[in-house]
Amino acid sequence: LDLPRADPEQARPGPKLHGQRDPGPGPRATMRTMVQTSFAEAGSTSRWARAANERWGSGGSRLRVGRRASRCARAHVPVVVAGPGRRRGVCRPDLGRVRSSGRQGGGGERATDGGAEAAAAAGIFDLSLLLDAKWDVPWGGKVLATGFLSWSFVFLGIGIFLAPALANSLHLDLTGTGSPDDKAYFLLLDQTCELAAGLGLIWLVTRPYAPLPRDLFRFSLDRPFDRRDGWLLWGLIGIAGGVVGVGVTAYLLSLIQQDGGAQSAGTADAVVTMLSKDPKVFLSILTVTSLMAPLLEEVIFRGFLLTTLTKWMPAPAAAFVSAGLFGAAHLTTRDFAQLTALGVVLGLSYVRTKNLATPMLIHSFWNSGVLFALEVLYLGGYDVTEIIKNQ
Repeated sequence: LDLPRADPEQARPGPKLHGQRDPGPGPRATMRTMVQTSFAEAGSTSRWARAANERWGSGGSRLRVGRRASRCARAHVPVVVAGPGRRRGVCRPDLGRVRSSGRQGGGGERATDGGAEAAAAAGIFDLSLLLDAKWDVPWGGKVLATGFLSWSFVFLGIGIFLAPALANSLHLDLTGTGSPDDKAYFLLLDQTCELAAGLGLIWLVTRPYAPLPRDLFRFSLDRPFDRRDGWLLWGLIGIAGGVVGVGVTAYLLSLIQQDGGAQSAGTADAVVTMLSKDPKVFLSILTVTSLMAPLLEEVIFRGFLLTTLTKWMPAPAAAFVSAGLFGAAHLTTRDFAQLTALGVVLGLSYVRTKNLATPMLIHSFWNSGVLFALEVLYLGGYDVTEIIKNQ
């Protein structure tokens, strides 16, 4: 808006005709007054405020305003509405008022900076980030049920029919007398099919909603040690939390199951039958447990299931529900409680960071840690099967 400079001699209102209403100062003059008042309250300490006062302090020559500027004025926020090189109608917060208020309190800029540092330090313990976490999920319950149930059937179909058929065509012996090498290669073959089918199915059910919001299925390695959502920082915290959570769960179960009755096979029992001194076999198992399984399971249970559940329940509750289904998907009653506890840690870490890199790191570290421990015991000559059975 081109506003002429105010002339005190010409600013007097002219004679009002009979029956004519007083139009008042008008929107331009009102906005100019509000902006000048904001500059005065800010103490003219910021660079933009000083430049604006020099140009517009006595009426100004060119003032650019818009709806966003009027919203800032109504909110009593000291702003610089426009300036050299600024976009039209953009409100820029005036830090001069913040600094001046800090000086009035005796702390100055150091008080403001100290408060920011204190807020950042307290952010690591801010539980509201968990309770208030939400995702902008464009689909509803029908897509969730269709996608998750379809993946469940595909998961069972590949494990029961497709992978064994492919293994038979490759002459892999999967019987009890089969070699550990054949079983390890079958695991790699099965997981490759599972990964391709699972990721393809998730892409298929979410494709109609493309482009997806940026926070869905987000994977980023930026800012690893950020206190609020650093993926590496919270990954390390999650690893420690997983050890504590699974350990406490196992201890409580040992108190309940003191009779030592027969138990079903666990996830580690299947890995024990594949242990070998051949490095290629170990690398095959490591690839499955530390790379492929964390990628697939975190996309399914955290990236798709947990985020969609937050449409109807708080994020921590969604983390617990997804953890229960995560434990059940491993098809072992012996490890269900421990896997659920681990799933809770994975879910809460994802809720905190909204970055799939965090639960993938925890999941990969957990699986690879168990595998390395079993391999060391095996190479040391211990009866790993007997050790697991007595746990």
